[in-house]
Amino acid sequence: MSAWIISSPNRPIESALFELAADGRLDFGIAGISETAALASEVFSGEVRFRAHIMEGFVPYFLSASLSGKSALLKVRHCGTNRDIHLSWVIEQQLAANGVEFVRAQP
Repeated sequence: MSAWIISSPNRPIESALFELAADGRLDFGIAGISETAALASEVFSGEVRFRAHIMEGFVPYFLSASLSGKSALLKVRHCGTNRDIHLSWVIEQQLAANGVEFVRAQP
């Protein structure tokens, strides 16, 4: 499991992290897309399964978050693929691209 404490200085965290795709799935940029239709609020109330395309293969993972004031704890639960070791780097690149401030946390 990997985790980050995140904050978004300019917009709500939910909208800073995700966009809603035309088919109803949550788009997390280069860090993947939800496997089924979902709302950002579902990440903050439970867990949503995402799939990223890393090194010419798909990497499934579960994403959850909990809000605490103006910050949130973002957690990634890995599914045990041989590409899991690259997932944290990809997620950090997406957080930076979205303008989200983040620091690694203990899950």
